[in-house]
Amino acid sequence: MRIFIIHGYSADVEAHWFPWLAEQLTAQGHRVSIVELPTPTAPVRQEWDARLAAKIGTVDEDTLLIAHSLGTITALRFLSGLESGWRLGGFVSVAGFLGRLSVIPEIDNYLADSPEVAALAARIDVRTMIYSDNDEVVPSTASRTLAELLGAEQVVVPGGGHFLADDGFTELPEVLAAAEEVARQRR
Repeated sequence: MRIFIIHGYSADVEAHWFPWLAEQLTAQGHRVSIVELPTPTAPVRQEWDARLAAKIGTVDEDTLLIAHSLGTITALRFLSGLESGWRLGGFVSVAGFLGRLSVIPEIDNYLADSPEVAALAARIDVRTMIYSDNDEVVPSTASRTLAELLGAEQVVVPGGGHFLADDGFTELPEVLAAAEEVARQRR
């Protein structure tokens, strides 16, 4: 599979669980790329959209997108901008959400509008939402709401926070398991 890991706000491609996940999936024979989005502490929608389009290109049943936090809406917007007729093998979101976050008002403009998620869900074969019961950045209710709109399997990680290295997450087995499930269903 072609697998793309899409980070969120203020993230670094060399931080958190991203390098570990890429290493695990590469060892299984997948083609993995951690997409480095420009100016992660001051995201500009057009720049992030353009970077995803350049790195991912076309998607198909052999493509899996794994997105964390703000990377989720970025990935969903990318998908909503594709030509009709596309199909995606899988989408795994970690602490995903739509709408504004009270704790990060500086990204309100980036979050001004959301894609039509239900329409996207019909084109994505396997959908999983992983979230925590104590995330202080993205409320679990926001992740749960998005999961329901996507018709996604929900995986709740007790005490996971926002799944950052500061929360103790340099590995995230739940994401690896979700990615492996997408690959298994694609065989």
